[in-house]
Order: sequence, then C-alpha cells, then structure tokens
Amino acid sequence: IFHVLVGGTLLLSLSYLMLAIAPSLLIAGTAVVAAVLLFSIGEMLVSPKSMEYIAMVMPKEKSAMYQGYLYLASAFGFLAGGLLSGVGYEYFAKTLNKPELFWFMFAAIGVLAALALFAYDKFFAHKLESQKQD
Repeated sequence: IFHVLVGGTLLLSLSYLMLAIAPSLLIAGTAVVAAVLLFSIGEMLVSPKSMEYIAMVMPKEKSAMYQGYLYLASAFGFLAGGLLSGVGYEYFAKTLNKPELFWFMFAAIGVLAALALFAYDKFFAHKLESQKQD
C-alpha cells in the first residue's frame, strides 16, 4: 500500500512541475490539461489508499482515534496549503513575477512528503504492525 501512496504523491508533484514548465512549452494548453489529468490520477491513488492503510494498521478498539488522526492531518494540510497558496502566489507570482516558482514550491513539498512516507514505512511502520498483534 505504501508504494502506491508514495507513487501517487510523486505523481502529484510531477503535475505541479508540468504546470511550472507549461508556459514555456509551445503546447501550453495541452501541458496544463495533462497536468490536471496527472494530478487527478495521483489523487485517486492516494486518497483511498490512505484510508485503506489506516484501516489495516489500526487496532480495532482505537479505530475512531486513528481515523480522526487521518482527518486531522488532512485539516492541517488544507490549512497549510491554503496559507501557502495565498502567500506563495503573492510572493512568487506578483512580487518576483516568477509564477513557476510557486509550482516548484508545491512540487518540492510533494517530494518531501513522498520521502517522509518512504522513511516512515522503512523505519516506523513495523512498530505499528507489532502493536496491532499484541
């Protein structure tokens, strides 16, 4: 499951990179459509698999708490994303007149998230599995 989560997150980052370079392409409109499609595929991979992972690792007596953590993380992500998009757009697109840096910022965040997921799976996931068996 984790490979799908990491892969979907990297697809999301790739879609942001496509948006960053789209204006420099001769077929900019096509690149934007491709980026939106790629983003959609990445989102469709990540969203259900995160729920599946939580359902797989959570102890049954703590299922509500674990699902709440997932939604709490989503809430923090939406809050941070909203703040970053406003501040980032203002700074990169308006102040610096380099909107591609705005998309590079979100691509970098996605790559960092994918690396964090990979590290979590490598170093910490086995602890959750052993707790569930206890």
